[in-house]
Amino acid sequence: SYSFCTLLFPHNKMSADVGDKVIYRGQQAVVKYNGPLHHSQGIWVGVEFCEAAVGRNNGSTGGKQYFECKMGHGLFVRPGNLVVIGKQYFECKMGHGLFVRPGNLVVIGKSDPLSATAFSQWQVFDTANEGEFLKHNNLGQSAESVIRSTSRSKLKVKGVPAPSDSYKGPKFGATITTECIDKLTHHYKTSSEPLHIYYVMDLLQRATKLFSDSVQQAVHDLSVPSSGGLIVCGDTHGQLEDLLWIFFKHGPPSAERVYLLNGDIADRGEQAVEIFLVLLAFKVAYPDSVWINKGNHEDSLMNLRYGFHEEMKAKYPDHYQQLFQLFQKLFF
Repeated sequence: SYSFCTLLFPHNKMSADVGDKVIYRGQQAVVKYNGPLHHSQGIWVGVEFCEAAVGRNNGSTGGKQYFECKMGHGLFVRPGNLVVIGKQYFECKMGHGLFVRPGNLVVIGKSDPLSATAFSQWQVFDTANEGEFLKHNNLGQSAESVIRSTSRSKLKVKGVPAPSDSYKGPKFGATITTECIDKLTHHYKTSSEPLHIYYVMDLLQRATKLFSDSVQQAVHDLSVPSSGGLIVCGDTHGQLEDLLWIFFKHGPPSAERVYLLNGDIADRGEQAVEIFLVLLAFKVAYPDSVWINKGNHEDSLMNLRYGFHEEMKAKYPDHYQQLFQLFQKLFF
């Protein structure tokens, strides 16, 4: 049976306790902390990776130490993103069990009014929460000063030097190929190291120009090749794994396969920057393969409140202000 509470907060049933061994993105780790963070809402789990330094910290975040570990071995994640090793959640034959997100399921031939009511109530709650923030927030002036002081036509971004020879991450030249994007997605799957800021700014500026040159009015007609198809996605909210799963299931963007993203890519999740960069790389490689509708989270106020600004600050501490402006220019 389901209740409204467990539908909204599934980690109540899938929680990981301190000391549990867990798997996160294929890497084994140990839970060192479970609870709230002083600078973020909700429950977070602090884990220490056992072998590879694929984390982002040493058990501290926002200037506060929550647990001790080597630098690069610590990471804070949401409980629902972990799989606890050796914990039995239900009984079934080997190979017949699978854990998936609730939104990825369709109930066949069954009327589920409780689930429908819970989803409806969550939508009301979520919309009211965002509405109250926009109505009563005290960040309006600061956001306006960031955005309005640099118009779309006058925004100038200070250049950043190209990476040194010691940089081993993904690289992009004048032409972006499928091979380049494959290296980028592989990098994001296996490493927590951000893409070099030089390539980030280059991708953003090139993709922004493509969107600006091709979309001249509010309604834009898309052409889908007769030999291909159109795939519509929405609300990825920083969940890179979800986007890569869609690519695996339906194939990545290409000259024949067109993707339409219905906004809400930013905020809430931990990898909205990575989602944007993967999509923009495809946009530059195949200009007609990726289109993005602006959602209510592709907005400066929402980004300041719901995490996208903090994500940029954590990953690019020396350039996050310029990066924030470039993303807002893309959104406009």
